[in-house]
Amino acid sequence: MYEERDPIDEAQWNWLAPLMPGGCRGKRGPRADNRRLIDAIFWMVRSGGRWRDLPERFGDYRTVKRRHC
Repeated sequence: MYEERDPIDEAQWNWLAPLMPGGCRGKRGPRADNRRLIDAIFWMVRSGGRWRDLPERFGDYRTVKRRHC
């Protein structure tokens, strides 16, 4: 499902997943995938890029930025 270039492996995700906010709906609709959010934040940290530079595979940069903040 996830590619090797992703920053966390299955064991790490299994440890981290219970710490993430639950639920499948947010205020504005379906909640974004938590693992994709973590991958996007790690991408930002590694690249030092701007939010607008976030690759589309992580979803809308505004959603990632809002959930990060």
